[in-house]
Amino acid sequence: MNQETYKTFNDQLFTRLEKNTFTTEDSVRYTFFACLMKHTALATHDIVLEFPHNTLDGAEIDTYLPDYLGSEVIIEFKYDRAIPSGKNSPRPQKAGKLFNDMRRLLDFETSLPALRIFIYLTDEEMASYMRNASNNLVEFFDLKPGNQIKVDQSFFNNKSPTFQNGAGRVFVASIRCEWSCTLPRKHELRIYRIDK
Repeated sequence: MNQETYKTFNDQLFTRLEKNTFTTEDSVRYTFFACLMKHTALATHDIVLEFPHNTLDGAEIDTYLPDYLGSEVIIEFKYDRAIPSGKNSPRPQKAGKLFNDMRRLLDFETSLPALRIFIYLTDEEMASYMRNASNNLVEFFDLKPGNQIKVDQSFFNNKSPTFQNGAGRVFVASIRCEWSCTLPRKHELRIYRIDK
């Protein structure tokens, strides 16, 4: 993946959200695919969607590239948005599930070097939850591009039981921010690289 792809993806999402085009997680995925194909030599047949996870029964990976420049690429997407009814979402659980998705990236076994990418788009509801200091997620959510944090037992220790249940289990990883931007309609885009 390259910064040019991320920039085009960011710009496309900016326009989509600014125009208030109805957007789902699939919309986000397909926008990314279009940008990926624009800035790489990848063709549609190189990109595998909903690929069966090779260590977790019944699970799938959102996107899998079997060989991209000598690496296997595994990508998960998450789009958190407020419930249309206006009721509050189960925010601690949703935050935990983000880390569950990252763990699933780590659990995927590869024979080539692995590039594990987590793409996260959220609206104001989860962004404000992440930035609330009492939830202990600011360091993760407001990580600057090029910086990284280590996730381990101590990271999970100061999170709520609901968050921990959503995360599934403790894991150890390095999370590096590749892209961070504020988008229209109070949305936030984050792209992270997850390494063992």
